[in-house]
Amino acid sequence: MFLPFHSTNIFGRLISLLHLKGIEYDWVRPYAKTESPIRLQTIVSKCFSANHSLLSSLHHHVDYLLKVHYTIFLHQ
Repeated sequence: MFLPFHSTNIFGRLISLLHLKGIEYDWVRPYAKTESPIRLQTIVSKCFSANHSLLSSLHHHVDYLLKVHYTIFLHQ
């Protein structure tokens, strides 16, 4: 998962690619817009506030990519 890379620019780029719709992503949009990393303290505080939407979106996105690339890899 990309969460260990939350402090890198790669993480900022990843969240900029996600379609973050809804008010639960208001706190993420500034980071996505500037492709900036998110501090771990910020992520932890948002997850403790019962807002797991970012983690859920990242999980689904990475899971989808793994399935697609694994299928392509198997057919080569």
